[in-house]
Amino acid sequence: DNLALISSVPATSSASGLSVNPITGRIYLETYENGGGIQIFDPTNYTPLGFVSTGRGPGEIACDTQRNKVYVANTAAGSVDNSITVLNATTDGYEATLTNIQMQTSHDITSVAVDPATNTVYGGDDSNGSNLHGYVSVFNGPTTYDYVGQVDSSNYPVRLLFNAISHELYVATYNGGSIEVFGTGVPAGPPPPAHGGLSETVFRINGSKNPSGNLADTAIHFSAQQTGTPAGLK
Repeated sequence: DNLALISSVPATSSASGLSVNPITGRIYLETYENGGGIQIFDPTNYTPLGFVSTGRGPGEIACDTQRNKVYVANTAAGSVDNSITVLNATTDGYEATLTNIQMQTSHDITSVAVDPATNTVYGGDDSNGSNLHGYVSVFNGPTTYDYVGQVDSSNYPVRLLFNAISHELYVATYNGGSIEVFGTGVPAGPPPPAHGGLSETVFRINGSKNPSGNLADTAIHFSAQQTGTPAGLK
């Protein structure tokens, strides 16, 4: 009941969407300006931090919280853009483009979702309105960023949402009036932590890296030690 306007931030007049990075808190304003892109704002003082070009018509955004990547669905007509732009949220820079390769022509990416556990990216494909059939395109995420293939959807996918708990992909269809559920329902295991500077392993016998051949102790103690911390672990 006490909601009040606390700030007004000058931005583009051609905004097409708004998102927040759940890791950094940075604000992403999607815009048709300069051929399509993302304006980035600081969440503390709302100052602009930069502009990253995407494809035309940047729409739905999905964040990979494991690798701090941002995926932007380029929703312009299939004859213009049929892709997903990848941003590196650590550097706030462009990283890659996922091209929706398929046998049909005039397709259109409408939406995007990501499974951080399996490093998989999903794109909704509405076949650009040429028929009532749709698809879900599948891509590998970092570091290969290659196109894997498509699965059929009963109608135009307009929104994708990945449920990390059930390990299922939810697809909202435009004309079908349904939510399609894809997946096995079996949760994936946690992703391995990224390498964070571990040293080589040091082996010791009775505390020595170079034990003598005539050890007086009847009990022999072994140890293996690494220094450093894997990224993502505390």
